Amino acid sequence: MTTMLPNQTLITGLRSNEAADDRSQFAGTSGMDPERQARWREIVDMLLRWLDDPRSCIDEDYDPPTQAAIRAALRRASHGLKGSMVVPTRVAPIGDGGVVFEWQFEPTFIEVEIEGTGASELRSFLGGKLIELIPLGAPEP
Repeated sequence: MTTMLPNQTLITGLRSNEAADDRSQFAGTSGMDPERQARWREIVDMLLRWLDDPRSCIDEDYDPPTQAAIRAALRRASHGLKGSMVVPTRVAPIGDGGVVFEWQFEPTFIEVEIEGTGASELRSFLGGKLIELIPLGAPEP
């Protein structure tokens, strides 16, 4: 029997690009661990605030996340809220109109970077060295 490490399970889950696009899709999370559900809910609520006011999450020196990037991040967060995906260590704007989800599993670091266009890719690092790069989704039409 093969046991998947948490980061392998996360990467497998992140490869899925099914998504919900509207706010009603973030309800109905029965059966999830209450702590995990609460942490994902915080992320979804933060992204919804950004959707309403993108400039609220950045310093003046950076571009705020674009609507396309925030919507793509919400789609990613909907997977976590509805499923069993590990909660990211951090979700943050990246200053060029994008959003990043980050997971830290020493010595592995995983990130999903969502560009301002909404396109995204997964990067996995081991000991600071890039070991995997996977395109996850194209920008929304």
